[in-house]
Amino acid sequence: MGYRWIKMMKKQPYLPSTKRKVIKWGSIALLILFLFIAIAFIYIYQVAMDDKEETFSTSKQKTIQNTPIESVDEVVRYNGEKSYDVVFGQSEDDSKGIAFVPILKDEAKDENQEKITYVKESDGVTEEEVTSSWRSNCPSCELISVTPGIDNGHIIWEIVYRNEDERYVFESYLFKSGELYEQFKFRK
Repeated sequence: MGYRWIKMMKKQPYLPSTKRKVIKWGSIALLILFLFIAIAFIYIYQVAMDDKEETFSTSKQKTIQNTPIESVDEVVRYNGEKSYDVVFGQSEDDSKGIAFVPILKDEAKDENQEKITYVKESDGVTEEEVTSSWRSNCPSCELISVTPGIDNGHIIWEIVYRNEDERYVFESYLFKSGELYEQFKFRK
């Protein structure tokens, strides 16, 4: 009798109510996992943005103290060989300027204080001019960002875009003339 009973138990299919319970608990587990991943992503993103923008207020103060800029319009980050907070602002005579405040690592702050680099926007090509020139060479490309920066002592406009082949491209144009300085293309 015991053998037949075990054999019957092996053949007995899941009851419909058991299947529903498995689906219910599986769905709940997936929902909890999804919520956990979403919360972790938001937290990591927030910490990264806070870290990035942590230096913005100090860079604004340094710019106002050490350059002709008296009112700050915007601050962005340029990451190249060296990182800079790029401060856009206006001077007393309403001329627009850009200040490049170096972001120094803790150990470099004491040893080698780099100077803030300042340029008047009128001393070079504007963002609109360099973007327009780029757009005429690549009309079907998707523009990602345009940021001024400093590379090997050259003040540049860095344009990041996605080309027709869906490849990311980084192009740098000289601030003074608008000529192409460097180009990097990433493979798919």
